[in-house]
Amino acid sequence: MSLETFIRNMPKVELDLLLEGSIRSDTLQIIAEQNDIPFTFRQFKQWMDVFNHPDFQKMDPLLQTVANWLQQPEDLSRIVYELGVSLAKQNIHYAEIGFIPTLYTNMTFEQILAAINDGRSRVERGWNVRLAWILQLPRNQIRRVDEVVRWATSTSARMNGIVGIGLIGRDDLPPVEDFERPFQNARKKGVGCAISAGDSRGSNGIIAAIHHLQPTRIVGGWGADKSDDASSLLSENSIGLVTHLSYALAMKQVHKAVDYPIMDLLKRNVPVIIGSAMPAYLNTSLTQEYLAFANTFSLDREIIETITINAIRCSFLDADEKNKLINKFQQDFQSLST
Repeated sequence: MSLETFIRNMPKVELDLLLEGSIRSDTLQIIAEQNDIPFTFRQFKQWMDVFNHPDFQKMDPLLQTVANWLQQPEDLSRIVYELGVSLAKQNIHYAEIGFIPTLYTNMTFEQILAAINDGRSRVERGWNVRLAWILQLPRNQIRRVDEVVRWATSTSARMNGIVGIGLIGRDDLPPVEDFERPFQNARKKGVGCAISAGDSRGSNGIIAAIHHLQPTRIVGGWGADKSDDASSLLSENSIGLVTHLSYALAMKQVHKAVDYPIMDLLKRNVPVIIGSAMPAYLNTSLTQEYLAFANTFSLDREIIETITINAIRCSFLDADEKNKLINKFQQDFQSLST
C-alpha cells in the first residue's frame, strides 16, 4: 500500500478547524439567497468574490459578514451537517471544531448551541463522527472574555459538547497576561485551552502563553523550532503544536512549502499535530494537509502515525476515551498494513 493510500484510508482526528472557515461557497450562496441577502445587501456579489479569493491578512470582516448571512438557526445546523459529512469521507472519527460565538449578534448563545448540536446529532447518528466544540475568542475582543468563559463553563455548555476555549489572532496585543484570570477559572472547571501563539512574538509568545494560560495545545507556534526553551516546554509538558501548511503559505509565514520547520520540530520531540484551519478558504482538508506534509518532507508512515496519535493525546477527551481511541487507531493502522 502506498503512503498516499494509507493516509487517505487511515483514521484521523481534527483538532483545529474553524466552523466559519469551513462553509463551502455554494452552500453560503444558497443560505444567503434563502435569507434574501442579495436583495438587501448591495455588496453581496463583491463579498462572494472576496469569499472565493480571500485576503488572508483581512479575515475578520469576512468572517463577520459570513456570520451575518447565517440568520436562522437552521443555517448553522446545515453547515455543521455538511462539515460532518466531509469529515466522515476523510475517515475522521473525532473533531474539536472551533466557532466564534460573538459573531452571531442575531442569536442567543442558547440558540447557537441548539442549532449546532442539531447538526452534530445528525452527523453522529448518520455518519458515526463525534464532534465537540471550542469557543474561540479573538484577542481584540478582550472585553468579551469573561462572557465567553461564562458560556464555556455553564452547565448548558458542558451538556452540549463544549470542551474548550481558544484564543485566536495576533499574539502581540493585548498581552496574554490579560487573559490569565478568566482562563484559569475555565481550567479549574475542566474546560480545555488552545492558544494561538508565535505569529508576532515568536518563541517569547509561546513561552508566555504556556506560563500564563497552561494550554493543552499551541496553534502555529512560530519560533519553537529555533528556541530550546519553547520547544522544551512543549515537549516536556506534552503540549501539542498544531501545524497547517496551506495556512502558513497563504499567510506568507513561509514562501515555499519546504521552508516549513516541521522536521526541526519533530527532531526536538515537539508533539506535532496537523490541522486544516479554514479549509473552505484554503481549498484544503485534513487529508490534503497530511498529504502535503508527507510529500514535501518525505515523511514515513511511522511519523504519520505518531502525528495522528499526538492529536488524540492532545485532545480534550478524558483519559479513558483517549486510551480507547488510541487502541482503536493502532488496530486500524495495523489492519491497513496487512
